Parts: sequence; C-alpha cells; structure tokens
Amino acid sequence: MPDWPIAMFRLTTISVIAFLLFAGSLCAQQDSEFGYYVDSNVVRQAEKFRKGNIIIKTNPLAIVSGEIPLYSAEFRLLGEYVTGPRTGVVLGASYLGMGLILRSALDADSINTGYSSWDYGFNGFRLQGGFRYYIKKPGVRLTDPDFKPAPGGFYVMGLVSYSNAKYYLKQYPNEYYRFNFISYTLNVGVQFLLGDKLVLDPYWGLGYKQNQVFEVINQSSRRINDPDLQDDFIFGSNLKINIGINMGFRF
Repeated sequence: MPDWPIAMFRLTTISVIAFLLFAGSLCAQQDSEFGYYVDSNVVRQAEKFRKGNIIIKTNPLAIVSGEIPLYSAEFRLLGEYVTGPRTGVVLGASYLGMGLILRSALDADSINTGYSSWDYGFNGFRLQGGFRYYIKKPGVRLTDPDFKPAPGGFYVMGLVSYSNAKYYLKQYPNEYYRFNFISYTLNVGVQFLLGDKLVLDPYWGLGYKQNQVFEVINQSSRRINDPDLQDDFIFGSNLKINIGINMGFRF
C-alpha cells in the first residue's frame, strides 16, 4: 500500500479520537448562557430554581375598567411559560362584563330612560399573546447573588391583543353595539419574585391600536363614524398606551 493512504488513515483516526475526547470534555462541563464554564453543582441549583416555569397571573384592578375603558370589567387570566433563562411566552384570556363606571352611569340616568343597569347586557372576551425577553446584567454569573433566571428581572415584550364585546338592551337582544378592539404594543416591565412562588409584574408600553364600534340591527351591521368618537382618544386615536400590574403564582 502506498505511504499516503496510510498517512491519511492515521490522520483521520487521530482526528476522530481527538474530537471524541473534546466532545466528552464538553459534556462533562456545563456551559452557562454567558459563555463560560461553571461547576455542575451550580447548574443543578439553577435548574432547581427554574422548575417553577409556569406562572398564572391576573390583575384585580382590571375589574374596575378593562380593555374597553369605561365600558367593561375585565376578569383576566394570564399564563407565562418560561422557555429559557431569558425568554418566556405569555398567553391570556379574559371575560368582559359590564364595568362599574358604565353601570353607575346607567343607574344615574335611569330616571330619564326608565331602565337601570340591570336592564342592559354587556359581555365579550379578550385574547392576548406575547413573547418576553428578560434583560440580564452583563457579566452576571450564575454564582453571583444578582443572578435571577427568568421569570425575574427587567424585560421587554411584544404583545398582541384582540377584544370583542357587545352592549345591548336585554329587551331587544337583536339590536346592539359591538366593540372590536385590536392592538400591537411593545411593553417594558420588571417582574419581582416574592419568595419562591409569588410574582409581581408591573409594566407599561406603547403601540398601535384600531378600535371600532359597530351598530347591529337584526344581523345588519354598520360601523359607527360618529365625529365625537373619532375625536375621542379611546376610540379615535391609533396610539395605544399600556400600563398596569399583574400578580401571580409560580408552579
């Protein structure tokens, strides 16, 4: 056999052995998200901390005024699933009922209309979906006291929200106003971990919204283009402002 095939065979064999030894050394150590090696005991401690990767949240204040301001009370349920040391996915569903502000206004005007708030119906739903990215301090190591894997710390989140509700006089259920709200926002916030289980999540953000109101009579629908609504910030402006606080529990 010529010398060069033997040399190539030896070189290939040595390369494969070297690669396997190198891969084995990598498996024996854990690489952190910051690009350096840490002791496997530290990694196990961090993974134990991350076991609470599902968080259920709500906002009791939304019951006073929900996503359709002045009209709705929102009974919100949010779920965050932690997908990594820096990331999480948020999904939410809400029931929209008559808000306290609208109910008070209808009762105050009942002398003139002859109808109280209990003669009216308001119901609907809201769906939300978002992706979070938690911002870690540069250079913070797993062994440092300041290290908090998700779901703790400052974050940015893109959020999509869709709400649909109708407002009607119960005596005439086929005649109602339908609210159709959709928004796309970029939010920032900080999620506090109170102990191992409790979560406090204040946030604020800006984005684009399209709020539409339709009048429906016997399944015939037309969009309301009232100038007063068009000039109103809630319904006429495309600027969406988010501000609130969610409270939750880690599982």
